[in-house]
Amino acid sequence: MKKRNVTLCLLLMLTCALGAVAKKVYKEGTLLAGPAKAKDTSLGEGNSQVTTKNWIMVVHVGSYRYVGDVGRTGGLFNPKGKPKTDDWPLNSTIQVHFFRRMGSLYMELKSPTGKEETAWVISKVGADGKELCGKLKCTKTAEDDED
Repeated sequence: MKKRNVTLCLLLMLTCALGAVAKKVYKEGTLLAGPAKAKDTSLGEGNSQVTTKNWIMVVHVGSYRYVGDVGRTGGLFNPKGKPKTDDWPLNSTIQVHFFRRMGSLYMELKSPTGKEETAWVISKVGADGKELCGKLKCTKTAEDDED
């Protein structure tokens, strides 16, 4: 029994130590549009035209424009409801943390009012107008590097 307790204690300590090391890095960005229903918002032209039924946020970080799908439609349980535009003033400076899950790029967004949203990046366009996201993955650049 003692051996099991020691093992459990060591496992908990290791988990806590790893959690303390993984500090999120936020970058400054500008909110260009959103939250808005995607069907009511222009998301680009040609190859960068994106369609979704969810709420979207358009954010500028560095040299890139990111379109994030907030994902509030569908499902039986949606406790958050629709995002409030009052919490996300247009052209305001927001904090953006990028991370990847199963190969897809995501953004954690913090508004100047303290509200937070997580969005799946569905479009990433550089200054040259080139779309850098495919069906699931986006090309990595320094702006959305996790470190």
